[in-house]
Amino acid sequence: MAATRITTASQSPRTLTYLDKRLAWCRTLPNHTTSSRLFPTLEELAQIPREEIPAVMSRFAALQGQLAARLLIPLASAETPANSTPDRLLSVREVVGRLSVTKGFVYDLIRRGTLPAVKLSERNTRIREVDLENYQKTRKALR
Repeated sequence: MAATRITTASQSPRTLTYLDKRLAWCRTLPNHTTSSRLFPTLEELAQIPREEIPAVMSRFAALQGQLAARLLIPLASAETPANSTPDRLLSVREVVGRLSVTKGFVYDLIRRGTLPAVKLSERNTRIREVDLENYQKTRKALR
C-alpha cells in the first residue's frame, strides 16, 4: 500500500500512513461498531509496508496504554461528588486544614495506605480531592 502525501493549513506536508488511513476509516463507522472492526485483520497487517511497522506498533502500544489507564481509573460519575473536581490535587497542608489534624498524622495515613497520595517528587506529595472525600466518608461511617 503506497503512502499518500497530504497537507493541511496548520501542518507541513506529511505522509499519510497505513494507520492514519485506518483511523480515518474508523471515524466514518457508526458508534455501535464493535472493536473487532476497528483493528486490522491479520491479512491486512501482512500488507503493511515493512518501513511502517515500527510506527504502527508504536501507535498500538499507545492505544493499549490509554485503554489500560481507563480500566484503572474508577468511574468518575459514580465516585465524584458534584461540587468537586476529580483531578484536583491537594497539598498536605490543605489536607491538614480540611481534616484539622497534624501534618504527621496525614503522612501516617499516606504511609499506611489509608489515604492514597501522589508523590510528585521527593519533597512534594499531593492527595486527590476525591481520595480525601472518600477517606472522610469512610471515617464518618466508622463513627
